[in-house]
Amino acid sequence: MNAAKSLTNGVNHPQLNYHLFKASNSLFGLAFDELDDTQKQSAQATARRTLKLEHLILMSQEARETPVTKSEIQQAMDSIQEKYADAIEMQIDLERNGMAMEAFEDALGKELRVNAVLEKVKARAIVVDDFEIELFYHMHYERFKKPETRMVRHILVTINEDIPDNCREVAAKRIQSIAKRLERKSKRFDEQALKHSECPTALHGGLIGDVPGGKLFSELDAVLFKLGAGEISDVVESPIGFHILQCEMIHPPSVIPFDQVRSVIEQKIQEKQTAKCVKEWLASVARAPLAEV
Repeated sequence: MNAAKSLTNGVNHPQLNYHLFKASNSLFGLAFDELDDTQKQSAQATARRTLKLEHLILMSQEARETPVTKSEIQQAMDSIQEKYADAIEMQIDLERNGMAMEAFEDALGKELRVNAVLEKVKARAIVVDDFEIELFYHMHYERFKKPETRMVRHILVTINEDIPDNCREVAAKRIQSIAKRLERKSKRFDEQALKHSECPTALHGGLIGDVPGGKLFSELDAVLFKLGAGEISDVVESPIGFHILQCEMIHPPSVIPFDQVRSVIEQKIQEKQTAKCVKEWLASVARAPLAEV
């Protein structure tokens, strides 16, 4: 294939090929010619959107005021070349993707310039202040509520009619005998789990962990959230077998303190402000008189 021809329709468009090259790798980890038809359509759509956005940004006044030096481009090229065994391997890969080395370097330079412009625009976004952060916390109080959770262990005996020792009748007898032992020695739940449970959690004394409502099988969930701290359930059947539950500890509902979520809230609001700033700037560029890229 001529290195200057587009991978999509044979048109001389190395910049589109550059974005196809990047889209194919970022979306699927493959070269464009290794993609199936559906993947190619997705890569092409992404590349065209990126190219359109790039063109819009490069015709802005900010782009004319934001040059990219040859050393910056060379540094980026060196970083990319490190992924290849040598320069020849890189050249072959580029030609396979419809690009000559010179065209690739030019496209890379434009991408670096676009990134520099966007960073400059993002810096204009209003910095979030403490009042906004605290207001968000109080206005969205429900988001920061933690539901009740329970620290739970269990012992499982599975039901499998194809295995004599796990047919329903035998499995029921086994779990009942474990339950009777726990009636006498309730403090040895983890020991009984280690010896008799058929769940991988047996290695940790049957410990499932700290769970909120709705995480376990509904049959188990209904029983667990009626137990008191330290209590052991009767035998409970789920779709996979017979269980005995132990509720080790109850953590009541609570609200995450503001100090613990302040930085997360600040980041979310700042990201929203920055995205709004970039969106408004792009809209202004689209309305401005066309400039030569």
